[in-house]
Amino acid sequence: MKPSLAELQTFVSIVRTGSFRAASVELEVSPPAVSLSLKQLEDRLGLKLINRSTRSMSLTEAGARLYEDLSPALSNIDHAVNNLAELRDRPAGTLRIAASRLAARLYMASLVHGFVRRYPEMKVELWADDNLTDLSEDNFDAGVRLGAIVDDRMVAIPVGPKARFVVVATPAYWHDHPVPSHPRDLLAHECVEFRFPTSRRPYQWMFRRGDEDISIEVNGSTIVNDMEVAAELVRNGLGVGYLLYDQVAEEIESGRLVMALESWLPPRAGHYLYYPSNRLVSRGFQAFKDFVREAAVE
Repeated sequence: MKPSLAELQTFVSIVRTGSFRAASVELEVSPPAVSLSLKQLEDRLGLKLINRSTRSMSLTEAGARLYEDLSPALSNIDHAVNNLAELRDRPAGTLRIAASRLAARLYMASLVHGFVRRYPEMKVELWADDNLTDLSEDNFDAGVRLGAIVDDRMVAIPVGPKARFVVVATPAYWHDHPVPSHPRDLLAHECVEFRFPTSRRPYQWMFRRGDEDISIEVNGSTIVNDMEVAAELVRNGLGVGYLLYDQVAEEIESGRLVMALESWLPPRAGHYLYYPSNRLVSRGFQAFKDFVREAAVE
């Protein structure tokens, strides 16, 4: 009868550790079980492998040859088994994430790209939609929105820097209209309004300076439900926009758009990845959360 793998592993452990007792600790069995396993191996082979006494042990010629041949083979077996364990523990499956169009473009596209490159067994469905999605009803793992509109009952993880809103218009618009010195002056301007697609309620323009907080519901002849469309209308000179700096940074730097009321617009809570606090987190989603946190630190 051929030796068992367990008997061969016991023999290698005895030789590697230098004693039966040390081998029993490594293999998590009793010393008598180690002795019995070696005896069974020697009986099956018909050869003595280890000379042992109460004070010492040494390999026979057969034992030395077997150890030399067997040790790398068992190491390869351990390596193969460990590789399978890594495969078992590696994140896999599908994540569904609902993000605002702006967040999808500014942050999530690059995050998802990096994540699936690190975890090729993962699949990510990224839905770009400005509707305030019900994560549970629509079967999404998480959403991405500005912190100001994320429910307090959600677990929230930042996915980008603090949000800096800016009031901007083209130089031509400011040439024809007085530049506002106070947020309420905007009520006399042509402003591009944004409304949430689901509720259709207007997005109020919020300002703060010192202890004074002001929210303005602006007037305008154009109402949109997409922040990118709002930015494009402002670029084309239709009127004043209340936009994220990241949307129009290039135009501001080049002078194609000019800011106003800068002292009234301190940084605010940025975009967050959020999900219900009572939801069980899959291995794949846990990996994505860790990846988002890691990216935020960088």
